[in-house]
Amino acid sequence: LQGSTRIAITTNITYTICNVCVFYHNFGWNQARNVYESVALAVILFMGWIFFKWTYSEARATLEAKSLARSEFTVHRLLSAMCDAVVHLGSDCRILHACPKLEVLLLKPRTHSGLQGTQFMDLTDGSERDRLDKL
Repeated sequence: LQGSTRIAITTNITYTICNVCVFYHNFGWNQARNVYESVALAVILFMGWIFFKWTYSEARATLEAKSLARSEFTVHRLLSAMCDAVVHLGSDCRILHACPKLEVLLLKPRTHSGLQGTQFMDLTDGSERDRLDKL
């Protein structure tokens, strides 16, 4: 997409310059026409630049999101291999994803939700809650 935007901008610049040259050759120097063409060129360049910046930032954000998702998946696989259970917590300390391994470790009956939506603090002992509150 970046290349096609640059091609469009280059094409518009070339067209405008050729248009001014042809007009000058056929009709002589017309300052009003040249001002009109210059303003049109400036508007097209500005719009092209905005479009380029917007698409570039969108593409960059998409690539970063995919990279982050890949990294998160790799970390999750690594932790799953090393730990008994991996728990994803939200900002409010609720369990975001089903965690059947944690249910088994806590000797809870298996449910379809797998503790999803449960407050993590509700699963801890009173003495551990104080320590976790400090985190």
